[in-house]
Amino acid sequence: MKKDQITRSSLSIGSNIAELITQIYIGIEMDCIPKQTGLNRVKEANELLKMPKGLQAYIKARQP
Repeated sequence: MKKDQITRSSLSIGSNIAELITQIYIGIEMDCIPKQTGLNRVKEANELLKMPKGLQAYIKARQP
């Protein structure tokens, strides 16, 4: 994969995780997801958001 493809992919992943977080909050507000369960999932999703950012930083640091 080219660097640009990896960057676009990681941005897409981040956007999808952010959308998931929004859906979790909606589920909590609609009482479809227990509050503590939802908040735990949001915490986990926020950890996942850090991973593509780390990949981007790694790729950027390796540029000639």
